[in-house]
Amino acid sequence: MRARAAEQAGAHGLLAVAPYYSKPPQEGVLQHFLTIANVTGLPVSGVSHLVTRQLRGLLEAHLLGDVVKAAEFHRHLLPVYTGMFRTQGVISTKAALAMAGLPAGPLKPPMVGLDAAGCEQLAEDLAAVLPVTA
Repeated sequence: MRARAAEQAGAHGLLAVAPYYSKPPQEGVLQHFLTIANVTGLPVSGVSHLVTRQLRGLLEAHLLGDVVKAAEFHRHLLPVYTGMFRTQGVISTKAALAMAGLPAGPLKPPMVGLDAAGCEQLAEDLAAVLPVTA
């Protein structure tokens, strides 16, 4: 599995995407991420490279039983979730990483980058949480 190889190569975390060709139901997506998480000690995330602090706060609040605080974090992150899933996940993730000044690497065909309108919308979605430049 690539997760193990990434860990052995010195990765500090995994940016994983849900299977987008087969479009599994929620339980299938959950099982996908659990499978990845169970083969490595690395943190696994779809958006945490961008909002690590907020997601950590949400998780900590939840684990402490503070449902109100966890819900506040969740509501604050809703624009990020919306923006990241307006289009295919890898496309959005790489665009958002680039906007945040983080290395993203190129997309592999058949994936293509966001057009100008898509970048503008994504920057607007992320602006509530991140300082980004479109």
